[in-house]
Order: sequence, then C-alpha cells, then structure tokens
Amino acid sequence: MGLVATIDYFFITSPYKLYYFGDNTSYELSAALYHFFVYPCSSAVFLFIYDKWKLYGRKTAWYIFIWTCFSLFLWLNVINHTLTYTGWKLYYSIPVYPIAAVMLIIVYRISKKKLHELSLLRLYMHRRGEK
Repeated sequence: MGLVATIDYFFITSPYKLYYFGDNTSYELSAALYHFFVYPCSSAVFLFIYDKWKLYGRKTAWYIFIWTCFSLFLWLNVINHTLTYTGWKLYYSIPVYPIAAVMLIIVYRISKKKLHELSLLRLYMHRRGEK
C-alpha cells in the first residue's frame, strides 16, 4: 500500500522537489499525513473494491480509468493551495496513476496467491499432524 506514497515521496524530495504540500517548501506535517493516512487508505479502498466486485479483465482497465479520472481532482488541492506544483504538471499524473494502480494490483495478486498457498500448506500439514 505504500507504493504510491513511495513514488510520491520520491518526487517531493531532493533533488526533484516537483511539488510540496502546504505553504512551506520543506516536508511538513500535512505531507506526512498524506503519506501515512490518505495514500494507504486510498489504496485499501481501491483494492477492496477491485477484489470485492471481481473487477478482472476489461473491467480492470475501466476501473483504473475511473480511479485516474477521480484522482485528477487534485487540481482542487492546487486551487486551495494545499498542494503547490513547482515542476510537476497535473497532466503528468495521467500516465503515472494507471501505472501505479497496475503495480498495486500486481503486488496484491502476488501477495494473495502466496497467502493462499501458505494457508493450503498449513492445512495440509495440520491434517498430517505436522507442526
């Protein structure tokens, strides 16, 4: 879940400093709140809906497209001076968000598969009386 936050942190720090949160160019509490709360919660909701509604195949592409459009409402943060772009352009986010979403889904699916395999192994060992 920290994938988007990691990418964001990479762009917000030196040497890039493509944007900053709040009215101070240094890394401040508002940026930390985004990294520790908003991004992980957004990722959790994204993956929950993806898995709960089984949005696989073509549905995945549409789902990512809808989330990308929704995420582009960052311009509201720019208007309110919550987010200030210094080198980043909002249209850069158009390819970045889908790539991040695909990477998040890939990590989720690998993790889910490995956890399923592990639970099957534990069940098999439990039935054989092994610990």
